[in-house]
Amino acid sequence: MKESDKTAMPLLIPVALTTDSQESYPKVAPSLQQQREELAKKQIQDSLRHKIDSRPTKEDLVEHNILKNTNAAPAIQAQQADLERNRLQNVLGQKIQDRPQPEQLVQQGILQNDE
Repeated sequence: MKESDKTAMPLLIPVALTTDSQESYPKVAPSLQQQREELAKKQIQDSLRHKIDSRPTKEDLVEHNILKNTNAAPAIQAQQADLERNRLQNVLGQKIQDRPQPEQLVQQGILQNDE
């Protein structure tokens, strides 16, 4: 064990705070117990603050396709997605119907006649 490891402070792990604090920690002076509880609360607050501060922005989530880029209310976003899917299906169906037949492509010299 290194010399620097011996002087390092032990890692304090937050313990669920209960109304009966005697069960949470070993018996120590009340002032030390209160400081320990306050420190545990501060650690939890700091952890939550860090997580909130480092969460991605809405733009980042849209860019990574986690959120949809829409201004619709959340209650109707599923209906909006269904409408968009149906619109695309109709557009693609129309394009398939309008595409030229293989005979026309052979006449235009785009395809070769492989009979």
